Amino acid sequence: MGGLRRQQFGYVGGLALALALGLVLSGTQLGRQIDKDAYDWMFRKYQPPDSTSGTFNAQQFLLQHYTEAGTE
Repeated sequence: MGGLRRQQFGYVGGLALALALGLVLSGTQLGRQIDKDAYDWMFRKYQPPDSTSGTFNAQQFLLQHYTEAGTE
């Protein structure tokens, strides 16, 4: 039972350390560059769908719905 608590403490401690390190480094030039590189990588890997491809667009739907409702 004591081993499980020790393992949980180590896990939570590691997460807290990673959070603190991330917060400290986020204000540095290195942190900003890592942030930009991560966003660039994610955008290249998972590109958002083209808005003209017929995908559902909630803003267009709501605009159309309320403009039609206002004309009746």
